[in-house]
Amino acid sequence: MKFQFSVLLLFPIILSSLRAQTIKILESKSDHISIELSFSDYYPISEKIYQGKKFTYIEKNGICFRKPGEPWVPTEYYYFGIPFNKIATCKILNITQEKIANILIMPYPDSANQPIGQLKYDPIIYIHDQVFPSSLVKVTRPFIMRYVKGASIEVSPYQYNPITRELIFNKKIVLQISFDSDTRNKELNIMNIKDKLTEDFVASIFINPSEAKGFIGKQVTLKNSNSYPSDTVRYHQPITHSNY
Repeated sequence: MKFQFSVLLLFPIILSSLRAQTIKILESKSDHISIELSFSDYYPISEKIYQGKKFTYIEKNGICFRKPGEPWVPTEYYYFGIPFNKIATCKILNITQEKIANILIMPYPDSANQPIGQLKYDPIIYIHDQVFPSSLVKVTRPFIMRYVKGASIEVSPYQYNPITRELIFNKKIVLQISFDSDTRNKELNIMNIKDKLTEDFVASIFINPSEAKGFIGKQVTLKNSNSYPSDTVRYHQPITHSNY
């Protein structure tokens, strides 16, 4: 239940972020979504000089959270609805990148207005010759909000290698999110229903609202497992609440 309230509180942040950047829905169906993300001109890059070193930080048109000490690069989240008997997978269809050399990215501060000289660097990240974040795109854990199942993709417009000091800008990304059958869980009987609050949630936050409204339903118990009412669909994914 904690997740439900936190998501509702994040509505203004999420919606502002989606409006501020370019997201183009190429195709949205009941079994997949294809999208194009364009981040050009979305992130102003600022520089500061401290003790002879030039530090770079990337301003985000919205809110950016990191763990203190991690390279201060932005992350974007895109929420979508899923049928209860499906799991989401994501693949990159096309990508346009730009590589910028000799960049020193600031670590994320552990307090507001923290002086540059007191910034702490994550020792695990800043001594390894690999990009951060390691995944350009990944699917987050699914969640249940009232009567609909959802998830999100976590996208990294920037990836940074602290050893080579190379910053990778993923300017344009074309993705496909697929809904694949989940046969690992026990059967559920889901009855499609109308619920205004769930429909408002779907319309406000999901990138596939038209299809996701058709996924809205609730679990029902049938006395005769061989008999199903006409408005009941059999699913396999158990409904559980996540604190993610």
